[in-house]
Amino acid sequence: MDLLCWGNGELGQTGCGGTQDISPEEAHLEKFTMAKLGKVKVLACGSSHSIVVTVDNRIFAWGDGTSGQLGCGERTIKDRPTEVRLAKELNVTGEDVPAVGASIVGVACGSRHSFLWTETGQAYSFGNNFYAQLGYDFQRADFKEHQLAPRLFRSLPSSLKTSQVACGERHTLFALEDGRVAACGHNDCGQIGCGSTENAPVPRFVELAGPVSKVTCGANHNLALTGDGRLHQWGCGRACGNVERNLFLPEEVTAPSSPLRDVAGGRWHSLLLTDGGVVFSWGIGREGQLGLGEDGIRASAPRLLSCSQPVTRLQAGDSYSAAVTAGGELLLWGQIPCGSRVSDHPGRRRLWTPQSVPLAGRKAEERRTQGVVTQKPNVASETSAALSSRQSPRSRKTPCIRFSSHHKHR
Repeated sequence: MDLLCWGNGELGQTGCGGTQDISPEEAHLEKFTMAKLGKVKVLACGSSHSIVVTVDNRIFAWGDGTSGQLGCGERTIKDRPTEVRLAKELNVTGEDVPAVGASIVGVACGSRHSFLWTETGQAYSFGNNFYAQLGYDFQRADFKEHQLAPRLFRSLPSSLKTSQVACGERHTLFALEDGRVAACGHNDCGQIGCGSTENAPVPRFVELAGPVSKVTCGANHNLALTGDGRLHQWGCGRACGNVERNLFLPEEVTAPSSPLRDVAGGRWHSLLLTDGGVVFSWGIGREGQLGLGEDGIRASAPRLLSCSQPVTRLQAGDSYSAAVTAGGELLLWGQIPCGSRVSDHPGRRRLWTPQSVPLAGRKAEERRTQGVVTQKPNVASETSAALSSRQSPRSRKTPCIRFSSHHKHR
């Protein structure tokens, strides 16, 4: 299995061993493929770093690690995939506990922090913790502003198992197996969902109407799908379609009547995907990230996009969006992070509507285990988008895709 990565390379985030920018047509992380590091199971991108986990549970990271977000034990930049090793024992508040033995099933990257979680519901965090986005209090005696290696997350009762983690720019959401959601970190826009702008140095539960099946973060806002198909949003008002105010508590989104499959958030915009493969967008789209045309730079509620085929997966970056169609096309719109022949321009270029992008001779393909990620605002969040592909696909974004041969810092 190969791994594709393109975009800005100033901080080594393309993983090619240098700092050059890579276009989608040139995207192919040969260092990963040639080293036979394994098939990619899950991957994620932060503002300027990427992490992948292989099917045999090996972890690789590259890009900006100056806050410890690579988890490699030092504050440094890595311009090619570097293996991250979990210690045999992790010292937590003076207590040695066994390191993860269970399979890693998810990875999430924020602006300068990262999370891994396992099939048994354990989570591990590393990177910047200035706003307590790693989930442990500034006042603890063992507090570290930069956690350089994966640390067991123990700020919630051990009986509560994590089913998903989502990282924003400086905050984190935890979806728990019992359907509840907790949040920690920065709260200047209401992204903690507690009714105020008070930061959350330890996780706080978010009151939502019903058990949650999916959470995602934009840079400073959140989206949550409940099991009964309702969609809620809170945080930065502009990204939620409200230019008048931020949303300090979750509010229900007036969504299409069709069942919802997925949601994604960027810095100023939000996306949703229905079971029928239809995409809707809302928020602010001055760079074209809404995909509604040059006149569609603002939408207060979800608006229908025109895509060439039904979409199977989507993601949102800082100021652009990505989707994979049922026919294997990779669609991009918004401010494309680096030159592509689709834009007829060597540098950044706005695409006001979804456009098919050639991707190193490959064809994007939906797979059960995910693969493209767009780099997060600053993830969404600057978000990284995740897709997979097969052959026959100054926030410094670098999307990644995997495919088989048969997406205010301190």
